[in-house]
Parts: sequence; structure tokens; C-alpha cells
Amino acid sequence: MISTSYFCKKTALTAITGYLAALGMASAGVIYTESFTPQGNGKTPVNWSVNSGWNLATRDGVSVYRGVDNASTGSGYYNSALNFNNIDLTGATEAEFTFDLRVENYSGLTNGAAGTFRVQLQPNGTTSQVFSIGIGYNTIGTSSQLFFYAGAGAAPAPNATNAIGADVFDLGTLGSGTNSGTGGDDYRFTLSYNTTDGSLDLNIVNLGDPSQSASFSTQWVTDGFTTDGRMIFTTGVASTGTMETDFLQIAAIPEPSSLALAGSAVVLLGVQALRRRRA
Repeated sequence: MISTSYFCKKTALTAITGYLAALGMASAGVIYTESFTPQGNGKTPVNWSVNSGWNLATRDGVSVYRGVDNASTGSGYYNSALNFNNIDLTGATEAEFTFDLRVENYSGLTNGAAGTFRVQLQPNGTTSQVFSIGIGYNTIGTSSQLFFYAGAGAAPAPNATNAIGADVFDLGTLGSGTNSGTGGDDYRFTLSYNTTDGSLDLNIVNLGDPSQSASFSTQWVTDGFTTDGRMIFTTGVASTGTMETDFLQIAAIPEPSSLALAGSAVVLLGVQALRRRRA
């Protein structure tokens, strides 16, 4: 026979376990995933807006989304944007953006100029509030090299201060061929942005050699996500080459009030169970 004491303890434990599970769910709320397989018109992923220069393609049997950067066209930047109007980020205080990138045939880039391959976050669609991640070229120490970098603004210039993993990743050299860009490897970027305190954290790992990783943290604006927000993959006209992505995922963490409400309910269950046990 199961005692009342056992039942009450189990109820209290279940309540506490449920609260911890709620915490875990809050940190893993995936709301959008895109693997860029052909769909729709065969060129534009669902929920994306795109101009010329971006197309779905296949590399080594894997579907990729490819942007071409060709200085000879002189027609301006090629942007492909994931619009937030179909993604519910408005109730989130923090979101995590995970995406893969590969760059090849990167040439013609001026030393110290803003990299023409960039990924930008505009949480509320305001062009004056943009955070950019790019691959640029500049002198660090005694040598000029390609490296990842990040900073506020639509076109921050790469330098030793905002460089990420310049001493860890081998991004090849400027020129033609697979090695010119990300060195023939795909890299995974995980960008976490907290709209309450403005903290922004970025981690980069080489998928070809996961032992190679680097991180970057900074303070940014404290604007919340809106339906006008977007994430932009952009290529320019100051160089030549291609940028590809084959994976994008967005996870949202709900507002603290939502989590607190859920926590209060399960804690109350635990308290009531303990009171019944004592009675």
C-alpha cells in the first residue's frame, strides 16, 4: 500500500521537476529552422525576401543557399533577408541564431575595408541599429590575413580589436579557389542577443575541425524584437567570390514573467503537497 506521505513527497518532487523542465524548455524554444532545400519557385526559401545574386544550389550532394559577390556587375549589394513578420519573436527577451557559412573564391578585397560578405541582425528593422558579422582582410601583427570579425553598424571595418579567432582559424588567402575564404571548411556561428541588458555573445566553430573555436562578447542596444525585424545575408561589389549557408535555426527564450508564472504554479503544488503531508 502506498502511504499518503509517499504520495505527497512524490507530488512535491514532480512539481519541482516540472519547474526545472520548464526552465530547460525556455532555453531551447526552437521556433524556426531552414535547411534550404528547393521549394516554392526553386530560388527563394519560405519567409525570405531576395534580390538577384542569391539562389538555391547543390554542393557535394547538400542543398545550399549561395550568394554571388561579383565586382564586375557594379549593381550594388545582393541581399537575402529572413523577415521576422512570420516568426514570433515579439515575446522573447533573448534569441539565439545559429547558422553555417562557407566562403570561396574571395578576391579583390581591400586591406582594412569592410568585408563584403556579411550577416546582419536588425531586431526591429531599423537600419540605424544593425549588428554585423563578416569576413574581412587586414594586417594583424606583422601579416595581412583573412579573419572573422563583428561589430555594430551595417559595414564595420575589420581590425585587430573586433577580430574573432584570428590566431585560431586558418581562412586561407585572398584569390581564386576553394581555399580563398574559409579555407574549404564550413563554420557554425551561434549568436545570442538579450534585448533586456543588450548583451550579445557570438561563438564560432570550425565544423571541419571542432577543436577550433572562438568567442566574442559585447554590449549592444536594448531594443526588442518586432515583426519588422530581419536577418540579412549580404554580398557586395567590392570583391568577387561566393558565400553559402546550408543551415539556419532560431531559438527564443520567453519573457521572465511567463517563466515566473509557470514556476509559481508548480511551486504552489509542491507547497500544498507538503501541507497535506503534515496534516
